[in-house]
Amino acid sequence: MAKRKKKKDSIWSRLAFWKPKKKTRRGKKDENIARIRTIATILGAVIVLSGVAVGLVYLNRYVQSISSNRQVYASLILSSPPNWVSASSTLQSRIATAAGGTSIMLTDETTRAIASRLEAMPWMYNVKVQTKIDAEPEHVEPLRTLQINAKYRKPVAMIQQGDLKYYVAWVEKDDPLYDASEKRIVLLDYVPLEGVICVEITGFKSRPPHDEGQLWKSGEVISAVELLAALGRMDSYETPQKPLLDEIATIDLTNYHGRKDSKESQIVMVTKQGVEVWWGAPYSESARYAEATEREKIGSLYKYFEDHGSLSKHKFIDLRIAQVIFPRPME
Repeated sequence: MAKRKKKKDSIWSRLAFWKPKKKTRRGKKDENIARIRTIATILGAVIVLSGVAVGLVYLNRYVQSISSNRQVYASLILSSPPNWVSASSTLQSRIATAAGGTSIMLTDETTRAIASRLEAMPWMYNVKVQTKIDAEPEHVEPLRTLQINAKYRKPVAMIQQGDLKYYVAWVEKDDPLYDASEKRIVLLDYVPLEGVICVEITGFKSRPPHDEGQLWKSGEVISAVELLAALGRMDSYETPQKPLLDEIATIDLTNYHGRKDSKESQIVMVTKQGVEVWWGAPYSESARYAEATEREKIGSLYKYFEDHGSLSKHKFIDLRIAQVIFPRPME
């Protein structure tokens, strides 16, 4: 039997190891799983990056919103108030409460709203509110203040109704309540004050208004307040270091217009030592009762105070009879 010749292996047959092996079912399954995992990883990364980008956009918008809507506060400051206002912590607290607090959030309506609220207080008028910003380095928050400029109604007298006390103020010419056609007084709520001399008015018959800040149209009380206001002006000119009014305790209107005794003094001031000062007729009515003029009465009173250093050297002081004394200016 003839032997078969062995076929020579071709070069390709010799390189058979290079040919890819046939994949089994298991291999194909593993490959698919790997592909799925890769795709899932890529999709997850895309989703995460997209979420981060969207989050950054919303965060930026939120920061901008917070920055634009940031609440800014300013401190309340009374600009150059009278000494008697500066000395009263109670009155300052009431002003701050009416304004909205000592630290107030700034808005477009802040200054207008504060001015309106303070104007409603019987103590203040011609109120102007201005925002002031003190320049600071860029890294420091600027100091903001609300400057309150206003006029104040200074109490001249005090009254007492039962357990309640009130102040009475003379309406000055720059006051919105002023009327050149008539004399006016206004009722103020009571707060402890320092540096203000307030003589108590007693013996009046008229009833005060129900609410503070209202005008009190009482002829007898107006006459007493007008007299006290005139004496207060004289004190500021003549005796600022030792006010004459500081010796007066009360001004009595019991005999106003002679309702008790037509021959007695209609208005009587009583010193803290109990000495009576007989003023006489209501203020500005001296000519009607043939008494010394108001200027003569005030001149005599201050001459007595200057000579004796006090209003308590005698049992009484009668100012109704005209004296040969050069009258001093009242304004």
